[in-house]
Amino acid sequence: MVTGVGGALLSIQSNPNHSELGASGAIFGIVGAVMAGVKFGDLDISAGEKRAIFSSVLSFAVLNFILGFSDFGSSIFGHVDNMCHLGGFVSGLLVGLPLGAFARKHQLLQLATVVITSLVLFAAGRELVQTDGPAAQKRVAMMEAQRGNYLGAAEYLEKYTANDPHDEKALLDLGNLYALAGQRDKAINAFQRALKANPDSYDAKEALQSLEAPLSPGKK
Repeated sequence: MVTGVGGALLSIQSNPNHSELGASGAIFGIVGAVMAGVKFGDLDISAGEKRAIFSSVLSFAVLNFILGFSDFGSSIFGHVDNMCHLGGFVSGLLVGLPLGAFARKHQLLQLATVVITSLVLFAAGRELVQTDGPAAQKRVAMMEAQRGNYLGAAEYLEKYTANDPHDEKALLDLGNLYALAGQRDKAINAFQRALKANPDSYDAKEALQSLEAPLSPGKK
């Protein structure tokens, strides 16, 4: 789990504008952990067994990294997120070394290493959320809107505009989403906020004029 998070963090850092699917980052984390543990670990196995295991996982890592960076690999597997693989692999090396080196003793040190690594990854994740989180909320909102989930999209834009109340375009989009969802009062509020962000906004004024106009008899 820790190495999967490590892979995802490096992937987001390298390209915060994409989505991905799969567990390969965590798999590369296991590979890195096994390599570090077998190479430097105090394991109760023979030298030949160590060499066989290390050679096997090393071959797996090298082959897959080459395929991931090559056009041939992309043509077979589609887009491969090598930054996720690399992040998982490095996280695995960091975790695997102490887990292997102290396999038969110092279990407290093992636990401390995993906890410290997890805290470092948590801190990195928090920094990424603060840096790229608002923009991600805006992108997800647009994706939900394209699917016709107007209220779901509005929820994401509410979070985004709470962090950036001066983004007139986002507030106009929020008002339009509420209008499409039949939430008239919330739409008016969003357009009023857009007008506050830009008092000269023609779109906000026009939308408010339309929404605040007296309703025709029989309409609610």
